[in-house]
Order: sequence, then C-alpha cells, then structure tokens
Amino acid sequence: MNHLENGVSVSSDIDTFIHEIINGDHFTARYFFIVHLLDGVLVGEQCIQAQEMLIKALSVNEIIELHIFNEEKEYFASRVNGQLVLYKPLEHKAETAEENNTRVITRNYIIEKARNKDSEKHFNKHFKKLVVKEYVEYDEFYLAYVDKTVLFKLEEGNYGE
Repeated sequence: MNHLENGVSVSSDIDTFIHEIINGDHFTARYFFIVHLLDGVLVGEQCIQAQEMLIKALSVNEIIELHIFNEEKEYFASRVNGQLVLYKPLEHKAETAEENNTRVITRNYIIEKARNKDSEKHFNKHFKKLVVKEYVEYDEFYLAYVDKTVLFKLEEGNYGE
C-alpha cells in the first residue's frame, strides 16, 4: 500500500486494503472500531459478525468515516468527494517513550448511550469508554505540543456505574 507524501492514499486497491484491515490482517491482536455510517454509528470489537457488517457497509458505500484501532495502531478512513480515502496508520510509541523525550497522556472519554444503541443491538456489548493516547513532543524552544492523538481501546461498562 503506497501512501502519498501527506499520508493519504486514494489508490484503486483501497477497498482491498480496507478488507484486509477489517479481517484483522494488519494487527497481531483483536481490534476495536468506531464506524460512522449513513444511518448510524457502530462501536465494537472484532468478531465475525462485525467483520461481515463492516465489509457489507464498505461494499455498498455506506461508510462515512472508519476508525479501526487497538493497542498497536489506528487506521482511519473517511469519505472525501464521494470516495473513501485511507490515511497513513498512526502507531503507538513504546511505553519507554520518555527516553525519546515524549510524554504520553492517556485520556478517557465516555461514549454517549445514544451512540451505543446500534452496537448493543448487533454485538451485545456495552462499551462505555474510549481510551485515547496523546503523544506530547517538545519543539526547539521546549514548548510542548501534541504530536499525535491515537485511539487506543474501548472499555466495557454499564451506564450509571
């Protein structure tokens, strides 16, 4: 898969590559996903049923935005001018990032219950939290900036806990 200089690929084999991502070919562990469709949002974890739904949505052009991620990396695709565009994957840095003058901030975001209804109906999972890693670097004046933000994992839970 070749990526353009700015990290974007619009090659003709993008559907094939996204199929491979959905099938888990580019991960060593299970992945999570957040997919914005024309008629809803799916939040879940890799399983046969989810893979079938995502491939079907891909084949009928229903995907607006796609995040597939785990503790290794994140793949992101979005629809631009009617065509799905895949961006360069964001990889998590090693836990020893401090050695490279990088600070890692972990943030937790509560997933709105309304956003989770479609997923609970299809996958019988209750993901309540999205965990995100922010990688902070320092410029030549030692001013901090967020170099990248990468989705890390989803956590299960019930609302009201």
